[in-house]
Parts: sequence; structure tokens; C-alpha cells
Amino acid sequence: MMRNDVIINGDKVIKYYPYDALLEYEKAMQLYELSTTNDFSYPEPISYDHDRKVEYRKISNISSIRDEYIKFMMTKSDKDFIKHIFNKAGEVLAIIHNNLKLSCNDKWYPSNTFSHAMIETGANDTQLFVNELPCAYLHCDYGFSNINYIKEENEHLQLVVLDSSPNNFATFKTGATGPVYLDIGNMISCIEGLVPVLNYPSMKWELLPEIRGYFLDGYVAHSKADISIDWVNRFTYATAKCYLTRKYPGTIRQKLALRLLFNNYKGNNYTY
Repeated sequence: MMRNDVIINGDKVIKYYPYDALLEYEKAMQLYELSTTNDFSYPEPISYDHDRKVEYRKISNISSIRDEYIKFMMTKSDKDFIKHIFNKAGEVLAIIHNNLKLSCNDKWYPSNTFSHAMIETGANDTQLFVNELPCAYLHCDYGFSNINYIKEENEHLQLVVLDSSPNNFATFKTGATGPVYLDIGNMISCIEGLVPVLNYPSMKWELLPEIRGYFLDGYVAHSKADISIDWVNRFTYATAKCYLTRKYPGTIRQKLALRLLFNNYKGNNYTY
């Protein structure tokens, strides 16, 4: 099976990178080693070559955390499961931020879209949110597409983290170091409602603070950084705007999508 830059061949996954295959391998190996001692799973990198590809051992039988989020937001069912899995997602992100160290240090700097979005939230000092907020090596794409789980035979729920490559709308370098709020905001923007809009009419938006809280509680309990909710909200908005700008460039659809995601009805209008 082939999907763009990914080939799935039996129990192996081969991913092709436009650059930095060696650094991708180094980062994946560190995350895999972290996973073996911290109760989560990350695909084991097996090899890399100079054709810009890395081979991974496939993790089978994974389920989408996004699907469970949608189900809960529509039915309020399985609250204990949602609390556990989102709390665990926060914990694992803190573990990554506390421990990931790479041979390359590419300092993150905001794109123009990101900077303008931050100004909309009242953060006018670029130097402040680049240089004075708590920083770490970043996962770079910590969101619904890369956070999954396995329910094991003993009913244990194992969080599965995938693909720590740049998302190319807010992060652009594999070895990026930057504010921890980039990864936090990416995940929270998913929780705010980055799901197919056909689900929206049935979703109970009053549940948003609960799920946000589960994730942030897990992060704060294991993080070395002091976390500010104001900065979480700002980075959440800016990250989402960058994503929607890439998805719907220069269109009315982009503005409508942003308004659907952040508004007074949902209680998450973070702009001024």
C-alpha cells in the first residue's frame, strides 16, 4: 500500500522525507526509546538510507483518538475512557518536552501568518513569545492525526504517538526548539473542533472545557514548565489559523472555518 510519501509493506512502514532523513531517524529513535520506559508506544525506526527514507516497524490495530473525541462530544458516552486517554496524551507530551534532545537545534521562529494571528489575540511582542516562554524540542505535529491508542487484551489502554515531522503550517524543521505551547496549541486546536463539520450540529460544545482540562491536567502534572492558560489560548488560535490558511488559502471558506472553530457560542473566542 502506498500513500504519497509512505509505503506500508507487511509489518514495515517506509517513509520518504524531502530532507533530514538522518535527523528524522535520530528523533524517532529517541522517541521510541522514551516510549519503552514511559508507557506509550512510538514506531521503532529500523534503518535509514541516503535516499531520504526511514524504515519503521509498523504498529498494528491502532484506533483513532479523534473518533473517540467525536463520539464523546456527540453522546457524552465513555467519560472515564476520554478522561484517561486525553490525560495520558498530555502526560506523554510533557515527557517528550522534558526529555527529547537532538544533535541539531533549529530555533523556531513564527511565520507572518502566525505572528499576525498572535497580534489578533493581543500578543504584540514577538520577542516575548519567541525568547521568554518555556521552550523545548518539539514533537512538531502533536494532534489528532498522530495520537492514537491500542486497547490491549488486559483492557490496558496504550497511547500511540506517530510522526514527529514538521506539520509545515506552524513548524518547519525536524529539530525545532520553540515554546512548548506550539505542541500544546496544536493539540488543543484539534480539541476545539478541527473535525469534519458535518458532525457539528450534534456536538455538545459545553463539553469542551472538560476535554481541554483532561489534556492540560496531564501535561501540567508532568511538565517542568509553568503553563499559562492565556498563552495556551493564543497559541491554539494562531496554530489553527495557520492550518486553515494553508488548507483554504485566501478564501471566504477560511474565514468561515475559523469562525466556526472559535466563537462566543463555544466560549473560545480568543481574539480581541
